[in-house]
Amino acid sequence: MASHTATSGPPQCFVLLDGGVPAAVATLEHHDLDARPDLTPWLANLVVDPAFRGRGHAIRLVQHTEAACRAAGLARFYLNTESAVPLYARLGWTEIGTAPHYDHTVTIMVRELG
Repeated sequence: MASHTATSGPPQCFVLLDGGVPAAVATLEHHDLDARPDLTPWLANLVVDPAFRGRGHAIRLVQHTEAACRAAGLARFYLNTESAVPLYARLGWTEIGTAPHYDHTVTIMVRELG
């Protein structure tokens, strides 16, 4: 986490606490997909501990990361997902393509912040 402590823009790490317990994490990265080095920055590493799922923590972290991008003056940012397209689409993200990622294909999405 020490390498993700920029005061504005990437890289940053966000940890969501639930009752004082780390329940979820997300990062804002310069790059997250080798197949698309032209796209930056990225919402990455969004993980919610299974014991804390179903409480809206993923949504809160996405919204917090969006706020951090706005505060840094960023107009858009990207993510890749293998299975959560419907969640991100509900939050205003748009599919822009697919790309290989290790041994599978991921969907690339963009969130315009303007």
